[in-house]
Amino acid sequence: MPPQFYGRFADAFGAEAARDIAQFCNFTLEEIKRVAKAENLDQVSEIRDVTTVTTFEDEERFAEVCRSVRLYEEAVDPKEKFTIIDGKTAEKKYHLKKSAGTLEVKSQVFWPYKLVTGLLKLLLERYPERFSVETKTPVTSITVTEDSDAAYPYVLTTPRGLLERQRFCTA
Repeated sequence: MPPQFYGRFADAFGAEAARDIAQFCNFTLEEIKRVAKAENLDQVSEIRDVTTVTTFEDEERFAEVCRSVRLYEEAVDPKEKFTIIDGKTAEKKYHLKKSAGTLEVKSQVFWPYKLVTGLLKLLLERYPERFSVETKTPVTSITVTEDSDAAYPYVLTTPRGLLERQRFCTA
């Protein structure tokens, strides 16, 4: 979760839930990078470091973002790379007129589509007898069989018929 939204989450869901959500987001991003690197998809999915710069013309909104970032740093991770810049410095550094202040965030970006399609290709190559991608086949319902000991407890209904599965993934 971007640190500038942390305060909103804390206000809406409470400090503990906001911290849990932020930690989950951070863990998910780290796991995406780990999987991409492990499968040699980090280059194709173009994972790279960036610095985002968000400027605020409204003093009240900028104050709220500053509060949010400080709450994030206290509750989640004080080592994150955030820089709060006042309006005068932002004008000099970035030539931003009428800025109440700016938030710099060191982050990473990538192409999710390239990562996901790369992973699907690898799975199809490694497990052709066990893995398939069925396109244009909507699952209209998912039910669980009453027999909890069944090897394939999930029944997926599609226009092509019923599928019994031990596990499944929806997207």
